[in-house]
Amino acid sequence: MERYREIGVLRSIGCLRREIRRMFFYESLLLGIAGSLVGGLLSVARGYVALLIMLENTSYLLAPSSFIYIPLGILFGVGTSVLSGLYPAWKASEANPIEALRHE
Repeated sequence: MERYREIGVLRSIGCLRREIRRMFFYESLLLGIAGSLVGGLLSVARGYVALLIMLENTSYLLAPSSFIYIPLGILFGVGTSVLSGLYPAWKASEANPIEALRHE
């Protein structure tokens, strides 16, 4: 709803509904990938520091069996981001261009 006026401009110049849906979908996908990668890297770094401080041993974190959870977490973050972007994409594509341009 924050970009309602922008959507109205796009629709009034002839942008198709599927193009607007695709634009919102790609935006949520890119944000999900970026956020999940940063979150994965930060979780490894903080986990390393926490294990070093509490146990003074980081062998558990560096074990191959514990590294499987990082890609799973990244996939979960990307999937959540894409799913949460689907409804706004659909809602934006269905907007009436005249009403969207009048919206303040």
